[in-house]
Order: sequence, then structure tokens, then C-alpha cells
Amino acid sequence: MGKIYLISTLIAALVSWMIIVPKHDANLAYQTGLFFLGFAWISTGSMAYLAIRKGKVDIHREWMVRSYVVTLAFVSFRLIADILRSYNFENVESTMAWMCWALPLFVTEIVLQVPKIYED
Repeated sequence: MGKIYLISTLIAALVSWMIIVPKHDANLAYQTGLFFLGFAWISTGSMAYLAIRKGKVDIHREWMVRSYVVTLAFVSFRLIADILRSYNFENVESTMAWMCWALPLFVTEIVLQVPKIYED
């Protein structure tokens, strides 16, 4: 299942890059947000794969959590964008291209790291 997941996210990341390439007139913030979403997808999955190949299960789990968070970026995009639109927020798509994955990944990192601070 893990290999299928990795291949699927790799394909999705490459497709996200293909979406932004032909749109030379598109918003730069939107394009870079989508580009780095693809980069985060590939990076988190690769780190999880490398960790499990080395037998580091706990590290693998953490990277998989990060990868799942990035994978759910499209869900985050819809939820948060609808909230921003309800407040007549401008440039929702450009903002969400970054916020849909960066904000949840930041919160996830805090959730993953706080217990380590309080370990004895």
C-alpha cells in the first residue's frame, strides 16, 4: 500500500506542476504555492520511505502524518477558502495555494514536536 501511495502522490505532484507551467499569465503567488505543494508532497513521502527502509518506524510514522496532511491540502483549500469568501476576502485562490498546506503542516509539526519537549 505504501508504494501505491508514494507513486500516486508523485504523479499528483507532477500533475500539479503541469497545471501551473502553461499558465504564464497566472498569479505568481498561486503558481509558487502549487509548486511547493508538489515539492512538499514529494519531500514528505520520500522522507517517510527513506525512514522505513532504514527501519526507523517512529520517524516513518511522523513523516507519513506530514505526508497525509499535505495530501489533504485540497480539502483544506475548500474548507478555508469558503470561510474566507464568506468574509469577502480578496485573492482567496492565491492565499489558499499556500495556506491550504503550509498552515496545516505547521500545526501538525507543533503537535508532533510538543510531546517530545515533555519527554522525561
